[in-house]
Amino acid sequence: MWMVYAVAAAALWGLEYALMGRLFNGRLSPLSLLAIQMAVGTALIGAVAVATGTLRREIEIITATPETLRLVVLSTLVFTLGSYMIATSIQEGNALVAGLVEISYPLFILFFLIILGWNEPVGLRAVFGGVLIVAGAVLIQSSM
Repeated sequence: MWMVYAVAAAALWGLEYALMGRLFNGRLSPLSLLAIQMAVGTALIGAVAVATGTLRREIEIITATPETLRLVVLSTLVFTLGSYMIATSIQEGNALVAGLVEISYPLFILFFLIILGWNEPVGLRAVFGGVLIVAGAVLIQSSM
């Protein structure tokens, strides 16, 4: 089922990038759009989390250890800054090229997993895919 979720996320992100490309074309700024999106997201997801009892349980988990709280805070800051960076990239460039360059993020996942000392299984196929991603990003950059 994880593959269905991953493909659905990719499709939704593709649509989101196309929508942002249109909205930033003289209409909105990344700051305004992200503020609206995050406010609506907080309300919708927050309501579901409260209704299902998930929020109460997980606030207890988050506050149980300082490490978990730090990781949640850091993850939230990184998510917010990353969202702003890609939105600004789309505004200043274009949605397709920004998305093609951003697709190199699995390499950064690997980099940070190594730096943080968190072991994740990586097979030869994944390494080969990473090489192709780097080659594609270099090709895109050299054609700009």
